[in-house]
Amino acid sequence: MLTYAQKLVRTICHEHYQESCILLMLLTLLVTIACLIVAILAL
Repeated sequence: MLTYAQKLVRTICHEHYQESCILLMLLTLLVTIACLIVAILAL
C-alpha cells in the first residue's frame, strides 16, 4: 500500500506543479501516520 502511494506521488509530481507535490506528500504522510495509529490501536 505504501509503495503504491509513493508511486502515485511520483506520478503526480511529474505531471503537476511543485506546490501540489508538496501538499500531496504531506497528505500521504498524514495518511501513513493515521494508518499506523489505527494499526497500533487495533493490537
